[in-house]
Amino acid sequence: MTREQTQQVLLNLKKAYPFFYKDIGPDEGEEIADLWYEMFEDDDVALVVKAVKLFIKSDSKGFPPVIGVIKAKMEEIIEASRPKSISEFEAWQMVKDAARNSLYNYKKEFDKLPPIIQRVIGDYYTLRSWAEMDIDRLETIIQPSFIKSYKTACEQENNYDKLSRHIGINPEIQNKALEDPLNGENDKLYYLRTKNDSRPLRSHERGI
Repeated sequence: MTREQTQQVLLNLKKAYPFFYKDIGPDEGEEIADLWYEMFEDDDVALVVKAVKLFIKSDSKGFPPVIGVIKAKMEEIIEASRPKSISEFEAWQMVKDAARNSLYNYKKEFDKLPPIIQRVIGDYYTLRSWAEMDIDRLETIIQPSFIKSYKTACEQENNYDKLSRHIGINPEIQNKALEDPLNGENDKLYYLRTKNDSRPLRSHERGI
């Protein structure tokens, strides 16, 4: 949000709460504008304006909002517009369904999965290795580790998202960090074996 846009937002607040702002002089008004600009310069003006309007519309006390209230209202707007998250059990069911068709179509099945599930799995070769396992081994060995890793990935993705909105993290930096949300957890060598294969898995066949 630019300095000029900040002044327009404050002008709308002045119109909504004329009694509160009537004794504020030009110098103090500039100081207020400077502070609001500093706090909202990394935010989208449309989101700020919507948050301010929602506050005014629902306010029953007759006092203008402080900065923190508008920030909280912006979070509410973002959360309300966020697509419904996939639970860990729904995610695991998607993985199982994909694995059933991954003996020969592993690339296609992997590409159909949501990005966060793809990151947890690692690559399509892993999905193919899971397709070779019997269902008991898949559910007793892979499922607990997948669910744990998926929950961790979701928490870290949400934390990055919130942090980026609060302090303006560069999207390229955020995306790079999210490429490995488990901080190398998927790179550990696990000796998961198929029924007739006792060798350790190669790097592209590792499970989670």
